[in-house]
Amino acid sequence: GESFSARDIIHGVLLPSGCEAAQILSYYVGGTPENFAKMMNEKAQELGCKDTYFAEGHGLSDENYTTANDMVKIAKYALSNPEFAKIVSTEYYTASGYSYPFINTNYLIDVKNGREYYYKYATGVKTGYTDASGKCLVSTAKKGDDEFMCVALGAPYPANDGYINHAMTDSVDLYE
Repeated sequence: GESFSARDIIHGVLLPSGCEAAQILSYYVGGTPENFAKMMNEKAQELGCKDTYFAEGHGLSDENYTTANDMVKIAKYALSNPEFAKIVSTEYYTASGYSYPFINTNYLIDVKNGREYYYKYATGVKTGYTDASGKCLVSTAKKGDDEFMCVALGAPYPANDGYINHAMTDSVDLYE
């Protein structure tokens, strides 16, 4: 019985990676999840992506695939939208009428929740994870006038090393 604005739903997708929010948007924007995936594939081709396919909008299907090169193209396009760039650099967001905030899973930008992953030069973007893909992170950082983007895909997250998020630690190592 709860209702949320489209802005709230978008925050729910981009900050905590809410698959239910992504599914809602796929109906809202595309009419059906299948049509939304078709729209995503068309946009990926328009952006010059050569090795990307979306089976649905929430990212959990093993049929989805992409490359680091294509993710750079998609991220650059998305970041050209000022509202997107603002959202993905936000540490947390509380939806209207909701008592708990959506917390950004990109801990590089969050001094409080990110703890050991926090990186003072990080400026955004988005995490991802499935069993098949491992930990993934598209991130941006800015130091002085220099701006960088890093795409880390397929990082392990094993118990035997304390569940370290190697997508985040490797990204910081590359930035440094």
